[in-house]
Amino acid sequence: MEKIPFKIVHMDGLGQGVSKILDKPTFVSKTLPEEEGVATFTGQRKKVAFAQLASPSDLQVASPSRVPSECPHFDQCPGCQYLHTSYEMELKFKEAALCRELLKLKLPTLVPGIHASAERFGYRNRLTLHYDKGQKSLGIVSPVTNQILPIPQCRLPVMEIQKIVAELYATGTWQNAEGPKQGHIEIYQHPTFGMQISFNLPYAHTGFSQVHQSMNQNLINWLQAATTQCNFNDQTFIVDLFGGNGNLSKMITRCSSIHVIDKYDKQALPKSGHPGQQFFSFDLYNDQDLRTLQKNILKKTQTHPLELLILDPPRSGFTKIATLAEAWKPAHIFYISCAPDTLMRDIKELLPFYSIQNIQLFDMFPGTFHFETVIHLRHNV
Repeated sequence: MEKIPFKIVHMDGLGQGVSKILDKPTFVSKTLPEEEGVATFTGQRKKVAFAQLASPSDLQVASPSRVPSECPHFDQCPGCQYLHTSYEMELKFKEAALCRELLKLKLPTLVPGIHASAERFGYRNRLTLHYDKGQKSLGIVSPVTNQILPIPQCRLPVMEIQKIVAELYATGTWQNAEGPKQGHIEIYQHPTFGMQISFNLPYAHTGFSQVHQSMNQNLINWLQAATTQCNFNDQTFIVDLFGGNGNLSKMITRCSSIHVIDKYDKQALPKSGHPGQQFFSFDLYNDQDLRTLQKNILKKTQTHPLELLILDPPRSGFTKIATLAEAWKPAHIFYISCAPDTLMRDIKELLPFYSIQNIQLFDMFPGTFHFETVIHLRHNV
């Protein structure tokens, strides 16, 4: 395969080193700023190219920040991006990625608060493995070769899951399971039933939950403290969009009513974790559902003004937030997102009517380029 030279100038938001010595920017995985060498070309798109280190000898100048990875699979596995540097440097790269996105808002310098994880390994409460019985392969799919890479010693999941993974590789019992020759296995900690293994069921089919429980609790605690400063009272009305099981709003104590909105099985709505929580099933990406929801909430705001709107959408974001905010006029909005690019796109539409009060980065996914951002906005009086 073609080898191309590189000299890394900075990291991008996906944890890739960016080189600019060729006629087009080249993104080189598993590299760091100041590093030089040759990389194997893996593809191109429009005006950019992609490459990866094929062997340690291809790295001719190493960064002072480079450290040996604690995971034996890191060099080949696409699941983690930052295990070749310290956790402190990982956080700096994530902060820089968020700050670059914040520049799109064209506001005075915005400095996010940083919430580090106490654990870099052993935190994920669920793991998905792909399999191919014909190839007798089990692991994670490479985006370059589309082949399954074995990861029997993956360090990210909790110890109970690590033990199950090791057993699956050691015994090969996954090959005896009923079902298609190619598929996926999900291993997860169910809050009620404990450790579970499913074959070829939809991701998080028992209900979405954050994969990093201690950081999720940190986020809940911060949200509870932040909303306390908003001076809510026992008559406060709250709407929680993409609310799942009510995870983020269940700890807000000073309120009378919390409407948790998401696409649910109407025959199996989540159980409330708060006396004021009510669950309503609406597909927030369906125009008809959205119009009905907008009308229903608007009617309630005539007697109970909406003080707080929480939303935690998927990575694609929620382009209709400005429309709903204009109709409902919530006094405060807390937007939680795992995708800073779509977050800035949506926040930009709110800025004519809202001002940013606070920005926080929660490192829910150590080792990877992912993180959660929380932005608190207040309606301009």
